[in-house]
Amino acid sequence: MCGKSQKYRLAAVLAILVMAACSRSPEAYVERGNKLATQGKYTDAALNYRKALQRDPRFGEAYYQLATVNLRTGKIPEAYQELLRATELLPARDDVKLTLADLALTAFLADRRRPTRLYEQINNLADQLQKKNPRSADAFRLKAYLALTESRLNDAKDLFRRANEVKPMQPQVIMGWTQALFQDKQDAEGEKLAYQLIDRAKDFKAIYDVLYAHYRVLDQPGEAEKVLKLKIANNPTDAGSVLQLAAYYAGRSMPDQMKAALDRMTANTHDFPQGLLYAGDFYAGRQRWDDALAEFQQGAKANPKEKIVYQKRIAQLWLAQGKGEQAGQVVDEILKQDPGDEAAKGAKASLLLAAGTPEKVQQAATQFQVLVDKSPDNAVWHFNLGRAFAVKRDFAGARTQFQEAIKKRNDFLPPRLALARLAQTTGDTATMLRYSNEILAINPQIADAKMLRAIALMRTDPAKASAELAALEQAYPQNEELQLQMAAGDLQQKKFREAEERLRKLVQAKPGDIRPLTALVQSYAAQKELDRAVPILEGQLKQSDSDAVRLLLAETREGLKDYDLAIDQYQRLIAKNPKSAPLAVALGRAYQLKGDLPNAILSLQKAVELLPQDARAASFLGDAQALAGRQQEAMATYRRALQIQPDNVQVMNNLAFVIADSGGSLDEALKLVQKAMEKAPKQPNFEDTLGWIYLKKSLNDSAVHVFQGLTQTYGQNPTFHYHLALALLQKGDRATAKAELNTALAQKPSGKIREDIQAALAKLG
Repeated sequence: MCGKSQKYRLAAVLAILVMAACSRSPEAYVERGNKLATQGKYTDAALNYRKALQRDPRFGEAYYQLATVNLRTGKIPEAYQELLRATELLPARDDVKLTLADLALTAFLADRRRPTRLYEQINNLADQLQKKNPRSADAFRLKAYLALTESRLNDAKDLFRRANEVKPMQPQVIMGWTQALFQDKQDAEGEKLAYQLIDRAKDFKAIYDVLYAHYRVLDQPGEAEKVLKLKIANNPTDAGSVLQLAAYYAGRSMPDQMKAALDRMTANTHDFPQGLLYAGDFYAGRQRWDDALAEFQQGAKANPKEKIVYQKRIAQLWLAQGKGEQAGQVVDEILKQDPGDEAAKGAKASLLLAAGTPEKVQQAATQFQVLVDKSPDNAVWHFNLGRAFAVKRDFAGARTQFQEAIKKRNDFLPPRLALARLAQTTGDTATMLRYSNEILAINPQIADAKMLRAIALMRTDPAKASAELAALEQAYPQNEELQLQMAAGDLQQKKFREAEERLRKLVQAKPGDIRPLTALVQSYAAQKELDRAVPILEGQLKQSDSDAVRLLLAETREGLKDYDLAIDQYQRLIAKNPKSAPLAVALGRAYQLKGDLPNAILSLQKAVELLPQDARAASFLGDAQALAGRQQEAMATYRRALQIQPDNVQVMNNLAFVIADSGGSLDEALKLVQKAMEKAPKQPNFEDTLGWIYLKKSLNDSAVHVFQGLTQTYGQNPTFHYHLALALLQKGDRATAKAELNTALAQKPSGKIREDIQAALAKLG
């Protein structure tokens, strides 16, 4: 009896072990994952599919189901790779092939480059489906879309028709067929087909968008509006459709209709629980800050459980305007609930940026970079990092971040406005027009965009620009930004008296704003009356010890060649900001202009120590070392600058000249300057370096040819005449060389070049 009992126990244990093993089989994990997926628990489902693959790395069904889950959660690259593997392991499964083909087609249509790899993959999968079933509707559809992208419209229409015969009124087939008809100018047929699909599949929103785009192209706004209204009528709880109609009204300057569309959401919290949030985002995207703030504040009151969500939006709203102080007030409330919130860090960084000192601006840039690295899809962080770069005058870095912000959020207007202003700073009229027009297409009421557009038009259509500015001044007579922009326009047209009158009023009205003061100094500089700026700047400093004003005074003194007075101002600034690399650079450059190279090198070395990854500081240090005759040190510094910024053409050129001038490898020098000239052609200093290398290589005819071209184009540059003289001397043409030296000396050069010219003349006798 005891023996039988032990046998029964052993059998039971074995049965339990077998059942446990079965429950941990790949099939069991997939079955469990499928159940979780149907419940919307995608993370848990994916975990089970991966466990199945750990059990059996060749279990194709697990790859396929994992791919479907990743498709639902937006993990497209992962899904694509899993589908590739699934098709290899399940070659007979048409559903797997079709899922992969549809994903590849979506990627192919979204990429304007039309990748050959994807085209061939889609075509191959369609062939496989058709080989198994010659009347495969999906194969016809896939090949029809490929034909459509190649503008083979007759083939596309025929293939869509055949797909529809097999499976009538499939949405993706009818949509593609409609597009083919529209492209073939068969508008009536296309419209009829599209509306037939709408009658059968009212929730297939893509067909409404095809019709809407069609009517926009035909410039039929009434029909376009009807389509959007029909889309809402057939999908009454879809917020995206309501926002699309509101955007249409916004683009056509119909504010009442726009508000009515948005009220449809904000007044119906049952169907649109996030309506206030969506409306606030809509207004913020169009830079209607007050309206956005009102929606977010109302949302915070109406949804106490989600108050922090709306507070974060409010904080980002202030940050998007560059108003860190207001953001900081909201952040204090957020921090009570979420101490590690990113918005708090952004607000702190924005406050640093608003402080304006070089050191704090650098700190702000560093903090915004951390936020960008942590949340690369956050458009606001990219925008604010761009602002920090712009303040540092790193225009290339600023431009990249502003463009990235637009990529992350296409309706985000502040980065477009920043790009237009950046283009104004760099004199890029075409880009100013482009971005100001893009802004006005989204929101025609943005006054700043109108101003920038008018300023840009001054160079291409002055009459139109004047009319637009006059209209703006009439609409906003007290707008200080407009007055500043109009003053800038006056400066562009050399209307100095009008510009000065506006700027003086602005300086008096806003003594803390450095921009009108800077523009006033620029006006005096353009009139060669820079000395008039000094008493104004000194008067401003008596009112307020502003670092920005003192820096402007230092730069003004430098422009007047009052180097000792400029150096004094820079030193005062550095005493307050001892770790400011930009100030150390500015001081070093002032010493260099004065001719005090030892102090210039010391100051620039300090700048490099403070910012070891700043190619600009290293480049300036190399320049000072080269002028001081410390060629080996200069070469090492220039090489360091190139390691930091390999595409810096100015450093390439300077390094090439120093190598050639100090007896280094002329072949290396030649490669460097040729590379610089490829990247930045028609730079006279680069051509001068090329000629210098030819001279050192004893390629005298080539050297003379280069220098003669330079002296003909830039006749007032004594260095080019001096170098031409050296090349002529090396050829043996002493008389012409002497004439070139006299020409160079007559242009009153200073410093070492004057000494070199005089020494050469003395040798000629």
